[in-house]
Amino acid sequence: MAEHVELFCLLNKHNYDGLLLHLCAPQLYRYSGGATEYLHLSNKRLNPHPSIPPLETCYDVLLDPYHYQKLELERTALHESKRGDYKHTQYVIQRLILLGETDRAVQLLLETNISNDNYYSDAIKACLVSTIRSTSAAQSTIKLVATNLIANERVWEGVQLLCLISKGLDACKYLTSYGQWQDAVWLAKSILSETESVDVLKKWCHHLTTSGDWYSALLAYISIGHFESAVEILLDKQEPVLGWLLVNSCDEYDIQIDRQVKERLKRALRETFECCDTDLVSLLFSI
Repeated sequence: MAEHVELFCLLNKHNYDGLLLHLCAPQLYRYSGGATEYLHLSNKRLNPHPSIPPLETCYDVLLDPYHYQKLELERTALHESKRGDYKHTQYVIQRLILLGETDRAVQLLLETNISNDNYYSDAIKACLVSTIRSTSAAQSTIKLVATNLIANERVWEGVQLLCLISKGLDACKYLTSYGQWQDAVWLAKSILSETESVDVLKKWCHHLTTSGDWYSALLAYISIGHFESAVEILLDKQEPVLGWLLVNSCDEYDIQIDRQVKERLKRALRETFECCDTDLVSLLFSI
């Protein structure tokens, strides 16, 4: 039951073409959420639907791209405010570079104490980050170095370089090839375009499904608007009633679901309610 409630909450707040799906079984409700103050950090995305409140932060990577990036910038700023040692500072620098906050990353790199054994490498890295150029020659060189680092299991060093030359999608592919799916999803949601991000998340959903984590795959599919895939998962797991709730919500907002998926859903519902005297399936699909 707890999983079902969580699913309803997510369906209730999914944003599709500017629409908010209000689903909380068996009725539809409006969710209202509070807004938080924006950081002064630059936001790389625009909020296409400012009137629609976002999911709560506990849903993490299931948030829409705009609010997820905002959340990650806030988290990074919090880490920076609480950094106390060199290792913590390096973590913040890595996050800043990956999120495109290169100016602040350079400032922190230059703060390395001259007595630190890593002073020289940090200074060189600061020079690289601050002078990066988009010429094809520079990109080719940096990409070569990045792939060599990754091949030698220095994955995050290579990923940072790829992000510096706007090769975030390549970075995500390398992360997934090393089985670092959560990191790949984090990076995709944080810096990639919506199309590229969805591509990474679709592969993540497939990975979750093949790994047996169907419930996480279900939520992830819903978060990117792949409702048919979500319905098929529910049918595979013999949850036709939940499948109907999702399809009904999609119909409410003119979101098309493939006819074959609906027919499969009807068959599953008939099997579920075969002991009933009333034709509940026809009744449900007439609502």
